[in-house]
Order: sequence, then C-alpha cells, then structure tokens
Amino acid sequence: LPAKPKEIRKRFAEAARTQSQDDTTRAKGGDLGEVCGGDLPAELEEAARALAVNGVSQPIETERGAHLLLRTA
Repeated sequence: LPAKPKEIRKRFAEAARTQSQDDTTRAKGGDLGEVCGGDLPAELEEAARALAVNGVSQPIETERGAHLLLRTA
C-alpha cells in the first residue's frame, strides 16, 4: 500500500533532521515554510511545480548541494 500523506511527511522530516547539512532546515525537519515564485533557484522551482501534492522529488543538484523536495500544497 502507498504511504499516507502523514507518514510521508513524518519520514521526510526524520530524514531532514538526520541528513540535512543546512542548520536552519534541519532544525525544522526540512520545512521551508510557504514558498512563492522566485524564492528558490530555478531548478528547484521547476522540480517543485512538477510534483504532485505529497510527492517527493529525486535528488536535485545545485551549486549549494543536493536537495530533496516534498510538496505539501
């Protein structure tokens, strides 16, 4: 069975707390808060738009490192 949205978010937050190298997002379980157009690098915005709600991206490489995205809305 596919994971439920609550379980997906819980797993994502746990992974962010243990794997993230960004102090700010690590402390918040990877939560960036509300993100508007222009807030993220273009490659991250493009990946976020392509995700379904509760979808998790493949790793995305930028000049700041590797990123995973979880779309919540």
